[in-house]
Amino acid sequence: MKDYINITISIPEEDYDQFYAASMDLPIEGIEEKFDELIICFEKDKLKESVHSEIINIVKYFGEKAKIISEDCITEKNWNEEWEKSVAPVMVSERIAIVPEWRKEEVDCEIKIVVNPKMSFGTGHHCSTRLMCRLMEESESLARCRYRNGGSRYSCR
Repeated sequence: MKDYINITISIPEEDYDQFYAASMDLPIEGIEEKFDELIICFEKDKLKESVHSEIINIVKYFGEKAKIISEDCITEKNWNEEWEKSVAPVMVSERIAIVPEWRKEEVDCEIKIVVNPKMSFGTGHHCSTRLMCRLMEESESLARCRYRNGGSRYSCR
């Protein structure tokens, strides 16, 4: 995995364009804009001494209006894997649980709904999902149906 260096620069927002023009030939991976602050990201291997010196010179050009606040090393991660570690089973009731596929063995209950959630949806944490599960649990006629969740719509088929 790659390592990155984030250089945080305090600079007035009205000078961003001028900074971009001055640094356009540098091997920048990305720039995050904040209020009067830029975070410039470089691959660690590409941030040579000459590039670092050029950044210092560009910052000096702006005088007292700009300064380097910090330099941080960031190690590349599999963010999806990190997120998956945090997804917990949802206990809808004593009988029903919604569990991620990779944690299905952790929960012992009568009705286990196994899902393969993604970061954007599908974890079972939304109130409409839990309410629908409770409705199915309480209704005898609904309990015999098969359900399909299409976002916020449920249909019996």
